[in-house]
Amino acid sequence: MNHKIYPLAYKLSPKQTCTLYYLGFPASWKAALLNIARKTNPKFKDEYGLPTNALKKLVDSWMEGIIALAPLKKDSHDERWLTSCYEYSEKNIQALCSIIKTWVKATYITPSRVNPLAKKIAKEFCDTMNWEELAVVRSTDEVCLTLEDGTVCEAAYQAIPLLAINRLLGKEISLSGQTLHLCYAAKNQLVSDPIADMKSHHQYSFVFDLSVRTTPPKRKALLLCQMSIRRWIPDNYNKERTPFLTNAVNSHIKISEDKYCQVPIGYGYTAKQPVWKEQDKECYNIWGYEQLPSAEAVVRNPAAYAEKILLPYKNGMAGFVASKSELVCPLLTRRHCTGQCLLCSEI
Repeated sequence: MNHKIYPLAYKLSPKQTCTLYYLGFPASWKAALLNIARKTNPKFKDEYGLPTNALKKLVDSWMEGIIALAPLKKDSHDERWLTSCYEYSEKNIQALCSIIKTWVKATYITPSRVNPLAKKIAKEFCDTMNWEELAVVRSTDEVCLTLEDGTVCEAAYQAIPLLAINRLLGKEISLSGQTLHLCYAAKNQLVSDPIADMKSHHQYSFVFDLSVRTTPPKRKALLLCQMSIRRWIPDNYNKERTPFLTNAVNSHIKISEDKYCQVPIGYGYTAKQPVWKEQDKECYNIWGYEQLPSAEAVVRNPAAYAEKILLPYKNGMAGFVASKSELVCPLLTRRHCTGQCLLCSEI
């Protein structure tokens, strides 16, 4: 029996500071959206605010460095609606404005049961939205993330993993004679470029999820790095027949040397074939990336697109070649990899 304990979390250096960037939400936009929400739902209550959970998911997925998105209510103070550890560029604010439009359309325009008057007002609102209004209220604040007693401020739980991810992008670490090139995959998540299994030649990647956790009883904070393996679909059994997707698949699309973005593919019951999730597809297009092929073509022949688009494999996926790998990842190996990551991050 091995009695050694191999930690996968590391202490944070005290007195680390970070500049946080805040963006305010325009008062005229909030008033218009509250009006639309009331006309959409006669039972709408001001104290609950706008349904921004879906917006938060889109912003987290398609804007880098986001720490917090505050609720929008009738009496809320919105000068610091959006918090980021990266400075807002003009391009980012323009993209954010378009993401907000995408959310408004999905919430108040495209649903079939939306009140016609609310839909009309929502369309007019989207037509008049100007990104420059969103750029008016901006501020910054210097925040101490890690304190001398080992605890952290509230913002640190989101900021520290984001800062660590940013420092690790493009770095290379070694594992059993192989070199892993680290790429952005999602908020607080890195993925290595694909590696081919020596026997099956099927591809897989290592995934690193970073988070800040506290330990009782003094709530001292640690940077946790959880490591896992993500296998990729090797191919389709029958090129003449598209596999039926019982659950959505988060495709990983290579958009630069150090970055993947994720756009879900699900079965479209209207189109009767696999389709890109509409909101995420719109957000992908906002950034001006290379045009996506049809989702049906990617699912029908994954191997043909594997250089740019990877589909995660799960056991039992019907219609696809089963991903096989001889890879094992013992705890000591995980400790070695996560240790290299955390040392490179310099947090």
